[in-house]
Amino acid sequence: MSELTYATSLYYKHSGRLDAGRFAFALAGGMTCAIAGATAFAYIEVYMPIIYGTFLLILGFGCALGWMNARLMKWARVRNLQVVGTSGFLIGFAALYWAWIIWFYAYIQRFVPPAGNPLAVVTPLKLLLHPVGMWMFLKLFYTVGPWTVFKDLHPTGIFLAFLWLLEAGVILGCAAAIPVRKIREIPFCENCRTWGQTRQILRTKVAPNAEIRQNMEQKKFEYLQTLGPPDDPDHWTHFSLQGCSACDTTQTLTVDRFQITYDPKTKKPKTSSKSILRHLRLTPEETVQVCTVAALVSAPISPTEPAKVVNVEVDSLGATQVPPEAS
Repeated sequence: MSELTYATSLYYKHSGRLDAGRFAFALAGGMTCAIAGATAFAYIEVYMPIIYGTFLLILGFGCALGWMNARLMKWARVRNLQVVGTSGFLIGFAALYWAWIIWFYAYIQRFVPPAGNPLAVVTPLKLLLHPVGMWMFLKLFYTVGPWTVFKDLHPTGIFLAFLWLLEAGVILGCAAAIPVRKIREIPFCENCRTWGQTRQILRTKVAPNAEIRQNMEQKKFEYLQTLGPPDDPDHWTHFSLQGCSACDTTQTLTVDRFQITYDPKTKKPKTSSKSILRHLRLTPEETVQVCTVAALVSAPISPTEPAKVVNVEVDSLGATQVPPEAS
């Protein structure tokens, strides 16, 4: 039985554990992939004909680093958000530093004539082993500026430093924040040593958020029957289970409100959601109860028909089945 499932807190929290061997391998692999990606990123940035595309390139590179680290941390079974964020920051920093090295090298190769120029002997390895040389290049570009934007604007000094800091912030922020957000959203079963799955169980009418939250936290799942199925196809409350698909020791309930709005001109639909509660812990008995009630709400009795008995089958994992009506 998972020691996380029956702790005093109402809501699931990660245990803070990790698999050391897998984590070390994931961190090394992440660094390798980040350096390879940084090399391509730097060359594209130097040779990109449209300077404004650089901003999209930076954002895309940062998101790619974050996505990669999230996948690696999930594979490594890291259940410690501080470790996830720190590893993302380290991978992002390694990628950023190497991208600057390659950028300086590629810039020299493209714009500085090699004949009789002492900079022609500069290599990425020399820049890596001599941080002082990197600092000298930074001061040089800080003074003269490497490129022009908006036709007549030549960023130098404080403005250029601001752009560099903005680039670093985007890359480091995405590399650290994206995996933390991804890992936070997935419960982990310590019993089966596997990440949880999401199962959609019910849609109901909209009700006040505080009312839903209070009843769910008090485990009054019969309250769902008072809500009934949604009466507006564009506005509903969504209930889902997130937990282990192999056992019932780690199960959680998540509730969100969804609404579809339409653009007044194009009539194009846009779906928005708002969280009501996330990862409310459930015991095995409570999982069966909420699934049973959800099945009853999903198969309502028409007021014009006589009441009939609905047989609800619930297995040990909380899966529900409503058998077809006998002919």
